[in-house]
Amino acid sequence: MLYGKIYGLKVTSLRLTNTYGPRMRIKDARQTFLGWWIRQVIEGEEIQVYGTGKQIRDFNFVDDVVDAMLRAAVEPKAIGEVYNLGGEPIGLADLAKLLIECNGTGSFRIVPFPREREVIDIGDYYGSYEKIRTHLGREPKVPLKDGLKRTLDYYKKFFTLLHLKRKMIVMIPQASPLSQFLSYKQEILEAIEKVLDSGQYILGPEVQAFEQEFAQFVGVRFGVGVASGTDALHLALRAVDVGPSDEVITVPHTAVATVAAIEMCGATPVLVDIDLDTYTLSPHRLETVITSRTKAIIPVHLYGHPADMEPILEIARRHHVFVIEDCAQAHGAMYQGKRMGSFGDLAAFSFYPTKNLGAIGDGGILVTDDPTLAEKVKLLRQYGWRQRYISEIPGWNSRLDEIQAAILRVKLRHLQEDNQRRRLLAEIYNQLLVNAPVVLPKERPGSCHSYHQYVIRHPQREELRAFLKKRGISTLVHYPRPIHLQPAYKGRLGDVGSFPNSEQAAREVLSLPLYPEMDEATVHTVAQAIIEYLEGKEK
Repeated sequence: MLYGKIYGLKVTSLRLTNTYGPRMRIKDARQTFLGWWIRQVIEGEEIQVYGTGKQIRDFNFVDDVVDAMLRAAVEPKAIGEVYNLGGEPIGLADLAKLLIECNGTGSFRIVPFPREREVIDIGDYYGSYEKIRTHLGREPKVPLKDGLKRTLDYYKKFFTLLHLKRKMIVMIPQASPLSQFLSYKQEILEAIEKVLDSGQYILGPEVQAFEQEFAQFVGVRFGVGVASGTDALHLALRAVDVGPSDEVITVPHTAVATVAAIEMCGATPVLVDIDLDTYTLSPHRLETVITSRTKAIIPVHLYGHPADMEPILEIARRHHVFVIEDCAQAHGAMYQGKRMGSFGDLAAFSFYPTKNLGAIGDGGILVTDDPTLAEKVKLLRQYGWRQRYISEIPGWNSRLDEIQAAILRVKLRHLQEDNQRRRLLAEIYNQLLVNAPVVLPKERPGSCHSYHQYVIRHPQREELRAFLKKRGISTLVHYPRPIHLQPAYKGRLGDVGSFPNSEQAAREVLSLPLYPEMDEATVHTVAQAIIEYLEGKEK
């Protein structure tokens, strides 16, 4: 009003009490305690009502305040006047109850003031809006209960988005290809740039060098890069002439790619149950399913644990059957001092990004000690060409990309170190969960697990998984349904109860977070969350 007198301005003064509504400050109580209460009730915290709870305050919804401002701005008779914008008065304890009622849940308690503050804060503070109602016809239109509901609805949506964002930021991933890229980023970018500058992008020197280096790593003489792990299995089967009249034995608890590759050859998959300790093919069940039509056996080194190769190879030799190792998850795993991939007639590896040795895209390789098989696979991966554009045998287009080969060469240099890190983290899990009522991974004597996955078992797997998700911990299930019970194969490869170990594994297995860049503190966080869940179940 003083400025109006000094400068000759037309001024109306509106005296506000407690204004509230969407977009009000709720981070703290500097603007109004009501904002702080709204935040508390939404987040499930107890509201603290200081004083006696009988103090009276009044509240104006923001829409009513704006309406009063607009009325005062356009009414000539408002010039020079001072109006109180009083709102709906209510005691603070009653306000807390109303807020909880509008929210649907919550609680509050009375917190007495110290005696020295009672004089200042215990009084009633509210204004009358009689003057502005009489002069301008303005009175509040939004009842307190409706205004609180509208404000709560706004902030509930806001907090839902905020919490989702927080979960996205802090979620512990089950695997992290990005972390590995960042670890070797400079080396990888230099390798990619070298390929781009070379102008050779298909089956060039990077593929040839990687084939040699990876074969040497495995302990065999030949490697043939292909487009994916599935193609590696498919072409391995084609290389030993598996066709429509043949049967190929494998397990029901595996990635579907194993069986898909068999059917890509027109052959019939025959399943054998797993050993429940290692999740790999059970040798003592193997011989019962071999027939005159059996052409090959595919043992799967699932999760990075080697299948029991000695009895499998002995049975295969006795029946003159090929052995093709599915090493998609077993880069660097060992059995009796030798790396997986060096036991069978051929072995297939995948370089899917989450593998122990992962590309930044897709890729695969076959390895073998047999020069004839290696040469045949080279023909099969590129239309049956030995001479360009001349197909000696029917073939496919399945080539490892030159850029991916360059990336894999970088990562191969670090594979042993990364695998050691995986084993260290797995051992920490083992120590922390040793007394927990879950089934931990086992390692057969003479085997070296590469821990592509750290897999536990629990009968209430889905409940445990949901609990961990609420704690910001990602998990995966490898695999939720055995092959013979999946819609594409149901009734063809077995029925419910045909493979009880595989069916139990599918109900109970849970893959915990594990990757080389993960720190020990994260392992402790995951293990503690599991223990917390299990202790809650015991109460």
